[in-house]
Amino acid sequence: MLAGTEGECNRRVRLVLRFLWRNKPQTCARVWKSRENIGREVHMHTPAEHLQRLTRAWVLLCFALAIHVADEAATGFLAVYNPTVMALRAKLGWWPMPTFSFGLWLAGLIVVVLVLLGMSLWVVRGSRGSRIAAYLFGTVMLLNGIAHIAVTIRGATVEAVRVGRPAPGFYSALLLIPASLYLLMAARRAGRAHRAGLHLRATAGSRR
Repeated sequence: MLAGTEGECNRRVRLVLRFLWRNKPQTCARVWKSRENIGREVHMHTPAEHLQRLTRAWVLLCFALAIHVADEAATGFLAVYNPTVMALRAKLGWWPMPTFSFGLWLAGLIVVVLVLLGMSLWVVRGSRGSRIAAYLFGTVMLLNGIAHIAVTIRGATVEAVRVGRPAPGFYSALLLIPASLYLLMAARRAGRAHRAGLHLRATAGSRR
C-alpha cells in the first residue's frame, strides 16, 4: 500500500515537472535544484543522528564497565582470577595473562575506563576507525559478560578453581551484555548510514 502511494506520488511529481519544463523551464530548474538541496540536507542530518546514537551507546557502555569494575572489586574477583591464571600456567606451562595485586589491577582498570570515556570525543566525529573501535569494544565487553554468566552456571573457571554462585561480577555482567549489544547495533547503523550517504553523493555526482 505504501509502495503504491509512493509510486503514485512520484508519477505526479514527474508530470508536474514535465508540465513546468514545457511551459516554464526556469521554474522547473528552480524546483529541481530545491529537490537536490533537500536530498543533501537529509544526507547530512541522518548520519549525524546515527553518530549521536553511537556516541551515547559508547558512553553508556563505559558507565556499564565502570559499574562492572566496582562490582568485581567488591565481590573478590582477583581471588578467582589469580588462582585461575596460576592453574592454567601449571597445566599448560605458559599463559599470556598476568596476575595482579589489587591496587595495580584497580588502578589500571580505572585508567582504562577514563581513556575509553575520553575516546567518546573521537567517536562523535564519525571516522571509520571509530566504528571499528566500537565493534571491538562492544565485542570484548559482550564476551566478558557472557564469560561471567558461564562461570556462574558452571561453578568453576577451571577444574582446580571452584567458584561460589554467583561468580564475582555476575550482576553487573547483566548490564554489560545489553549495553554491548546496543553499541554493536549503533555501530552497524552508523556504518550503513555512512555507506548510504556515500552512495547518494556518488549518485548526485553522476547526475551532474
